[in-house]
Amino acid sequence: AYTSYWPWGFYAVPMFGLLPFGKSISILIMSNLIYAGFLVWSMIRLGDIFGRPLALGLLLLSPAVFGSMTRFEPNFANVSIMAVGVLCLIESKEFQHKAWTMGWGVALGAGLMVDRLTLLFFLAPPLIPILFRNRHSSVVRRNALWGLGTVLVFTIAYYREFFLRHSQELISQAPVGEIDSAGSLIQSVNPMPWLYYIVSLFDSQQGLVIATLSMVGLWTAVRCRDSKDVLLLWSMVPGLLFFTFVAKKQVYYTFPILVPLSLFAARLGRWSWLGIASGCALWLQQGWGILPVTAPINPKLPERIVEPRYLLARPPTHQSYSLDRMVQHIDDDPSEVIVFSEDQRWYEGFVVLQLREYLNGHVRGITADPTGIWEFKDEAEYLLWVRPSTSNDQFPQGGRITAELLSDHYTLDALPDLKTAIPAMASNFELLDTWQSEEDSQVSIFKRISND
Repeated sequence: AYTSYWPWGFYAVPMFGLLPFGKSISILIMSNLIYAGFLVWSMIRLGDIFGRPLALGLLLLSPAVFGSMTRFEPNFANVSIMAVGVLCLIESKEFQHKAWTMGWGVALGAGLMVDRLTLLFFLAPPLIPILFRNRHSSVVRRNALWGLGTVLVFTIAYYREFFLRHSQELISQAPVGEIDSAGSLIQSVNPMPWLYYIVSLFDSQQGLVIATLSMVGLWTAVRCRDSKDVLLLWSMVPGLLFFTFVAKKQVYYTFPILVPLSLFAARLGRWSWLGIASGCALWLQQGWGILPVTAPINPKLPERIVEPRYLLARPPTHQSYSLDRMVQHIDDDPSEVIVFSEDQRWYEGFVVLQLREYLNGHVRGITADPTGIWEFKDEAEYLLWVRPSTSNDQFPQGGRITAELLSDHYTLDALPDLKTAIPAMASNFELLDTWQSEEDSQVSIFKRISND
């Protein structure tokens, strides 16, 4: 069924860790190990089938892959599920085997329920050559229907609601580019948008050496036209062309093509070891920070031709904060806690999520949930306030609340009057503690003393 903008699969997989070990960002990130298991298994099998055992190493040592493992995002999952889907396509012998064909359906359906639409453009196109070459085979047509039916079982309930709610957003952005939450077009100065995804392979997705090997291997595959390589081409080229023509550019849209590209690169035999060596160096430099960033392992391409560039190989910063000092002032199971952050290094949404983990819910942010704050402000027992170290205010002020709401693109006329209501609560709260955070922000915790 419908859950939110992200499908249910994106949340379902981490539950294998969240249920036994509790809620934490670390557990969410470690859920990537489940996908890693499927990726390793699939690529080993594919390496054996194609006689290209180095494909697994070339894929894992691509910055887009080992970098994505440090984040709770669907990008690494897309690569892993793509590997499973390609394996099922190859093992199905062009849909001659029902079980492997349904496995392809499971991979495509599960992939769509992790990242909405991306894998549709990579795992679905191979249907075209398979059905064309076997157009007189009733077995292939029947098995194809079984595979497509499997996809529908995974997706139909979600997609009904998704397209009802978000089709206008998708249609509006596709021809013009990315639109922010205020409805403004995000401008890009890239002079070669039609080469964005190819150039990104050399820059941040695979690195110079592995990408070069992939292009040489791709050219060799086109010349040889082996039937299995043709399916790899159909799992890569249509999706690459589609996202090239879409005005909105995001480098992770084409991460799935790294699977066939790694198999192409691995067909070069001993030359593929150059990619392994380069990938190891990139992993030590970008992944672990052992090699200095100044070492010219993979020279960066000019920013203007790879914009928007995606930060890879390093985990996001400022997603969690040291809240132990604050939590020790809060009684067990408070009815409501208000959070207000006017310091961009303490993103209010992440602070709210972290506090909810500590307190088992009942935490709301002024900019994250202004309507909820209005409804429950009289029940709030505590107020956490974060502001820059230069601030001299003693309690959240209306001007700062207004500024933060405007920066999040709220229409103030449609909101309750928090800019007046929150400062008016100052006399009802006493200051328990104030301290400087590691980010050099001022953090204060207040407790309610009256309801007057």
